[in-house]
Amino acid sequence: MEKNLLKSNYNTYFLFLIIFIILSVFRIYNVNYDQLWWDEIITLYSADPSLTFNETINRNFELELSPPTFNLIMKYFYSFFGYNTFSGRYFSVFLGILTCLVISLTIFDLTKKNFSYLLFGLFISGINVSLISTSQEMRLYSLLIFLVSASIFFFCKVIKEQSFKKRIFLLVPFFLFTLSSIFVQPFSISIFFVFAIYAFVNSIKKRSYINEINICVILLFLPTFFYYYFIYINQINLFLYPDSLGDQLNLKFISNLYFSKYFGSRIMGLIYLSVLIYLIVVNKKKMFRLKNVTFYLFAIILLTYLIPITYGILFKPILLVRYVLFVISPIMVLITVLIYELPGNNKKNFFLILLLLSTLFNSFTESSVKQFFSKRPIFKPDFYSAFKIINESKFKDYIYSSNEREEKIFSYIEPALYNYSNMYSGEQNFDINFLFKSDLNRIKNKKIWIICTYEINYKCEDDLINNKNNLINEISLNRLNLKLIQN
Repeated sequence: MEKNLLKSNYNTYFLFLIIFIILSVFRIYNVNYDQLWWDEIITLYSADPSLTFNETINRNFELELSPPTFNLIMKYFYSFFGYNTFSGRYFSVFLGILTCLVISLTIFDLTKKNFSYLLFGLFISGINVSLISTSQEMRLYSLLIFLVSASIFFFCKVIKEQSFKKRIFLLVPFFLFTLSSIFVQPFSISIFFVFAIYAFVNSIKKRSYINEINICVILLFLPTFFYYYFIYINQINLFLYPDSLGDQLNLKFISNLYFSKYFGSRIMGLIYLSVLIYLIVVNKKKMFRLKNVTFYLFAIILLTYLIPITYGILFKPILLVRYVLFVISPIMVLITVLIYELPGNNKKNFFLILLLLSTLFNSFTESSVKQFFSKRPIFKPDFYSAFKIINESKFKDYIYSSNEREEKIFSYIEPALYNYSNMYSGEQNFDINFLFKSDLNRIKNKKIWIICTYEINYKCEDDLINNKNNLINEISLNRLNLKLIQN
């Protein structure tokens, strides 16, 4: 009996190790295959380690709608690990791997230490398309998903813990992770609101309004309110706000809730959303008890959507998938825990196998798996090829296309482009010359290259190329094209 148990444990640990290696490889392999995209260029510029603390904050608010927390963290990351175009992505890779571990540990804790469900959570998070892609981008989303996942992990532990001393111990990391997530991205405030609901329920139940839970609520509220009301709204650059930033609330969104984006395809989104709805209906008696962890997980998901939707109704649309992408963590945890709470092993096994197989088969349609068997397509602007063509031509001067060249915002964009272009071309040993707007006035009757990217302006509109007679040559690349003109 003991030998069989020992063998079973070894098998479990072996499976854990295999899944962990696979999810790590998916995030590490070809992490730098694509060049930086537009937002990553801004991060690289804002997080320059040679800047002072205030300079980093100023650069952030010049070009970002998000708080400067992530760029400040990256600034100190670069100070320790080196400042180059790709090094920041390894920070995202590390956080992406940690996120899978935290999600699986949360599931393990909520399913009464069941290793099968731990492995299930590790697997579906490990090969999830969205979690892999965010792990390979030098942006705040990998950090945000990790912080939210860790916050939920400790939140669930706080709810279950009855000992006063242990709960105090758990509230400290919960406070730190929750506040950090709010400072990274304001929509994660949904966790704070749900925690406040829990605090209210807990106070009524115990008839105590001065307790550790309520004190934690106050400690979370004060810095959040102070930062966003007195600092953030007074610093953000209003020029960055388009007329309509987010998606419209319509039937397409309501029928999908971004699940197709979270899980890789329309079919996968439909499978996960349908399973979630079914599990909520079947488990409704248990789930909507205020003492049940699943109620608070559902509340986090619901409020995460309602906050930007409400803002969009009152003011203007602001809901974007990347703003609420962190909700994928509570969704995975909630689905798995609700499967665990189903009566009968047949139903449990059916849904576990359905999600395992569908997620696995879908992964074979994604580049994360296909790249091992065929050449991976380039999804982001191909700056390398553009710089190489310029380097090998007779004409070494280049400028980026922009129909905003005369507007105030371009004075912030131009240095960010120079910073990235100068760093990346230097790392590739290209002898090319970035032109600033001020250089155009002194350069006449000279051939120069214009780099047109969809990230900066979709139609590549620019006064320099409006006159077709100036156009000498044009080369199309991935999400980018080059135009050689006579200035």
